[in-house]
Amino acid sequence: MLAPNKQNLLLLKKQKNTYKNGHKLLQEKRNGLILSFLNLSRKGKEMEQKMSKDLSKILSLYDKNLSFISAKAILDNLTNEPAVNLTVKKKRLSGVQVQDLQIEVNPPKREIFKQGIRTSLEKMGQYLPTLLELVQLRQTCASLGIEILKTGRQISAIEGRIEETEAQVKWIKSTLDEKSNLEKSILITIFG
Repeated sequence: MLAPNKQNLLLLKKQKNTYKNGHKLLQEKRNGLILSFLNLSRKGKEMEQKMSKDLSKILSLYDKNLSFISAKAILDNLTNEPAVNLTVKKKRLSGVQVQDLQIEVNPPKREIFKQGIRTSLEKMGQYLPTLLELVQLRQTCASLGIEILKTGRQISAIEGRIEETEAQVKWIKSTLDEKSNLEKSILITIFG
């Protein structure tokens, strides 16, 4: 507890203003994080819906054309690995560091298959970057969620500090007022 004097009172008032400014900034940060989280989750949901429709079409095309090929031919030709180039960068999103993944896929040519199967396999290969983007969105949303919770805890802690500082300011003011009133009453009795 600080000594009840005017210097400490001024110090506590400055401290309280600093805490209030920090509180305001943290609330703005949390609001920005929440907006980013909601935008990304909305984008992810739209991507999931679009992909589920497209992938179901691709898989049905694949199933229709697959029945006329031997299992050995399928295994021999599917073991060729596609050429994949993955680059990982880090970027900041609303103050949170997240990974930015870029992938390039060059599926191998599978000439033995019919055109329908080749088309469906190529389309599946084209969806790998989209799947990666969806996974990246989910990971980014998880990171933003953690940062939102952390910022919420910081806001709660700073609110506690503001309350403590206000209580100390109130106590010092009341103590200074009591001293002032006591001095006035002493002066009145002496000179009055």
